[in-house]
Amino acid sequence: MLTWPALVAVVGALLLRYQGADRPLTVALVGLTPTLIIPLTLAALGAWWSRSTATRAATAVVTAVFLVTMNPVSAVVGCRGQAPADAITVYSANVLFDTGRPADIAASAVASGADVIVLQEVTWNTLQELRAQPALDVYAHRSDSGERGLVSGKVIWSRWPLNDVTVEPFVTSRSLTATVDSPQGSFRLTNIHNAAPSSRTTVWPWQVQFQQLHQLPTAEPAVLAGDFNATGDHRPFRQLLDGGWTDVHEPKGCGFDATWPARGPIPVPFYRLDHVLVTDHFEVLDVRLGDPAGSDHVPVIAELRLGEARLGSRAVDPTDPSS
Repeated sequence: MLTWPALVAVVGALLLRYQGADRPLTVALVGLTPTLIIPLTLAALGAWWSRSTATRAATAVVTAVFLVTMNPVSAVVGCRGQAPADAITVYSANVLFDTGRPADIAASAVASGADVIVLQEVTWNTLQELRAQPALDVYAHRSDSGERGLVSGKVIWSRWPLNDVTVEPFVTSRSLTATVDSPQGSFRLTNIHNAAPSSRTTVWPWQVQFQQLHQLPTAEPAVLAGDFNATGDHRPFRQLLDGGWTDVHEPKGCGFDATWPARGPIPVPFYRLDHVLVTDHFEVLDVRLGDPAGSDHVPVIAELRLGEARLGSRAVDPTDPSS
């Protein structure tokens, strides 16, 4: 009977999710929390055939805890919304150094209807090839952290003016921030790439980078996009969301929307490492995934509407003392 071992494994994994993880193996395991649906399904089948009241009751309780933890309802109710023509479209992708295909990256971004393109892991050679793509000429306002010899640059290209561009140290890399002057109003956009917590030496900077992201202001309209190397099951990422950010997948995602790995020995994405986060000033209209274009990451495309900050479903008027 595998029901009880399966239930114990699910409970242990959920406890690990809430306790956090500071070792590469546990970080990787926590990221696989959504796949607990597999042993949970096996446990449910075993409980059904066992005719044991205790086994069925335990399975029901663990299933309820899992469903509350994963909140799958938000992943299917209202997913894939219909965005109006005047939506702000943000296209964020990790292009994987020189292994991506610049022409395909350009085609993928343009096909998405992107107003702002946010790219990570852009080498100097890839940056030059992207600059030579005629399809990207509509993005006339360009900022990047690229320089000769840099192997992991970042790009923010926009149809609209970019101001106040800054490149800041980000522990193991650098972040790129710009103010985007959209027709709906200005907002700050920060392009980041967190360290991959795949070894003892990179787990620490990964954690510190999340602490640094906590310092970003959320009182004014802002977008935070990039490769976080974390899923919604990692505690540092959830703590970031508690600080005033919304992952666009929460209101408009569809299913698990995994973004990595899109290539390799098992080219089937099962981690959602790439995210677009917004402050409460934005309404999320739609979220979808794009063409990897040779990368091992799937692009995230977010359709947004900029307005007043909202508290729940109510707009917040900053001049109203009761807000």
